[in-house]
Amino acid sequence: MADFYIDNGIDPTDFDSFDNFVDMHTATTPTPKLNLDHVRQLAATADLKEIYCNEDSKVISFVPRSDHSPTKRINIYWTTGTVGTCVLHPKQGHTQAFRRDVTPSLLEELMLNPRMHTNTTYQRKRARGGSSSSSFRGGASTGDPADEESELIKQQMKLKQELNDVETLLEVYKLRREEKKRQEAEKRRVAAEIAKARAQAEEKKRQQRVLAEQRRQAQAEEEERRRALSRMRMQRGRYLDYLICKSDDVDQFFDGDTRSIATNGTATIFLYDNGSSAWTAGMPTKLHNKLNGRSRQSPSPTYVAMGSEGRYYIEFEDGQSEWVGSERLSKKLKKNDSSVVSVAFGENFDDYACVWEDGSYSYLGIPTKAANILDSNNNKTLLNIALGPNGEYWINMSHMSWFQGSTEFLTSIKRKGRDVKFVDFGSDDTYILRYS
Repeated sequence: MADFYIDNGIDPTDFDSFDNFVDMHTATTPTPKLNLDHVRQLAATADLKEIYCNEDSKVISFVPRSDHSPTKRINIYWTTGTVGTCVLHPKQGHTQAFRRDVTPSLLEELMLNPRMHTNTTYQRKRARGGSSSSSFRGGASTGDPADEESELIKQQMKLKQELNDVETLLEVYKLRREEKKRQEAEKRRVAAEIAKARAQAEEKKRQQRVLAEQRRQAQAEEEERRRALSRMRMQRGRYLDYLICKSDDVDQFFDGDTRSIATNGTATIFLYDNGSSAWTAGMPTKLHNKLNGRSRQSPSPTYVAMGSEGRYYIEFEDGQSEWVGSERLSKKLKKNDSSVVSVAFGENFDDYACVWEDGSYSYLGIPTKAANILDSNNNKTLLNIALGPNGEYWINMSHMSWFQGSTEFLTSIKRKGRDVKFVDFGSDDTYILRYS
């Protein structure tokens, strides 16, 4: 087997070296290198006579027509392009030589000069004692085609044995290649699994970061919501002080979610952030009908004000509003497109004061002192105003506030540390005061 590797130039440690050898020797049979008819034409031109032809062995033989020619015989294997010549050498005697892969042009030259040398010549000469010796230049044979065929059969048997060795070695290399492919496939599979695991880990980290960011944003939004709610509650008043009818119910109904509150001395009404409402007995019938049994699909009430003689004003989240009041008040409410901040009802049916978000305000029949305060501060921003049935008032501007009312009310509003946000008056010196 070592000789086989050496003879064929194979490196057993190199897959590519062996694969090249296999590809060369397992390729399909090519087209005959020499055309038989053309060979005969060349022979006729060279004055050679055909003496033998074997279709099975693919060999044809020629001899010179002249007896004086040193050429004794030419054997041509037309499928492989191998040419064997037998010549009479002046010193060496009869010699035979084989040339491989002979082209038509080279064949023509060999027929004219069979002793010419080529790069693929295998020469055999008769040695002393009748035996023969060889030197490698190509294939080898005797002069007789039958002997040459016998020798070729021996070579064929040797090649078959070598082929068996090659096939065995092929199987070994095939198994090695398959094992190598399996190992490479396993490496790729493991690498893919690792890459997939890394990708999944990265995706999990990304999702965790997204969730963490979502939680952070949610916490920030919730914190901002709480702060906004706290600011809103602070702005509209966290606490309630009052002198009012049904005080126990008022205590129960008021909390931090109270959006709007109003009283007329008899009844007190509460509107909440969630759209619900609560009230004590004695509110105007029309207003009661607006709130009692109101469906959840209907817009929620957002602001309410009440006065004596059945007067009221109520606004809903869709911007619609309804009221009962003087004709002048109705004209003012219909004319101004800005949202209402506060509505206050005075001692008489026509008396009112109204403040809008755009800073404008309107009033009629309010106490003289209150009117003078508004007139002298008309360049300031009026935030809110409240009126009572007995000349009470509370004017809240951006820079300061003024008020007038019962002794109990004055004591409450002047109490130190109170930041008054809302005031409403009712009959019989009743009041509600909301502060922070």
